[in-house]
Amino acid sequence: MILVVVVCFNQSIDKSLFISFIKNQSQYFDLIIYDNSTIHYPCDTLDIAQINIIRDENNSGLSKAYNYAASFAKENGYDWLLIADQDTFFPENALEIYNSAIKDNPDISLFIPKVKTQGKKYMSPVKMRHYVTKLQDSCPIGIINPSDYGIINSGLLIKVDAFWAVGGYNEKVWLDFADFQFIERFGSKFDKAFVVDMECVQSFSNEEQSISQKLSRYKHFCTSVKHYEPVNKLNKFWINLIVFKRAGSLCIQSKSLSPIITYFQKYLR
Repeated sequence: MILVVVVCFNQSIDKSLFISFIKNQSQYFDLIIYDNSTIHYPCDTLDIAQINIIRDENNSGLSKAYNYAASFAKENGYDWLLIADQDTFFPENALEIYNSAIKDNPDISLFIPKVKTQGKKYMSPVKMRHYVTKLQDSCPIGIINPSDYGIINSGLLIKVDAFWAVGGYNEKVWLDFADFQFIERFGSKFDKAFVVDMECVQSFSNEEQSISQKLSRYKHFCTSVKHYEPVNKLNKFWINLIVFKRAGSLCIQSKSLSPIITYFQKYLR
């Protein structure tokens, strides 16, 4: 049986793209909604027998939500955990595809969908070098080494035993790089994952941001990424370079030195 966890933030649960997809799919799974919103939005339209809604007004982050769901899964005898983002659209037959993939590949512990942006480029899984990825016109299908790819959280179907075998998510990396951190941990113990022939679409509601929003977002970025624990400690250099470059880019955009100050205060300190 699959346990699904959907993390919501400041959005009506009923309006989540994933929730709209699963309303007629309840025969395949049970559901945890982990709501990080500061406002308790109602949830009136779901008709799922086994559903748990967890309210976290502290907005503790993605990693805590995923670990909570995986703990629940382990304690209640679920074999698989499916991670879903509120802004990811899944095809109607997604859960059938996942179940078929599990049956056809009994030695695989991680299944990954192909994820596109609304601009029709692939964002996951895509080749990664020093934690840098670029949107691609294509992506692989079948068995891959997860360590070679940038893979986002949403759509990951993980065997619960494997989830805990790699230590779960790093809760200090609570937002940005949470996916990189988990996949790096997973890849250090498992050299195989399977990309299913299924396309999801990721909607970015915040693609257009003001400078003040970008500066605020960078603070969150720094507080999350500073706790990243690379398997190879030399990789900390590349992470530091990414954080510094982003500060430099924001300095140019904002015509201010405040991003550099944030870099020193929130990341290096």
